[in-house]
Amino acid sequence: MALIPLALAAKRLGINEETIKDWAQRGLLSIHLRFSDSSEGVSSLVTVQQLVDEDELVEVAESLGWLQLSAEGWDECGGVRYDFEGAH
Repeated sequence: MALIPLALAAKRLGINEETIKDWAQRGLLSIHLRFSDSSEGVSSLVTVQQLVDEDELVEVAESLGWLQLSAEGWDECGGVRYDFEGAH
């Protein structure tokens, strides 16, 4: 399980971070949080990084891609659309 930052995940898929967050809200994948403490003197700053599992992300993206391709194979009347040569 390789965790990658949300921004990098979005860049790799050519989508925005909000889309990945939406997938997480729908329960399609998990967003993991990594907390880091950068202590400087008396005050400390805690930063939170949002990460996604790279394998899980690829699986969701592929599944959604196949669903979209399947939907494109149906015409507006609910019948199968034939886009290849020789089909009637």
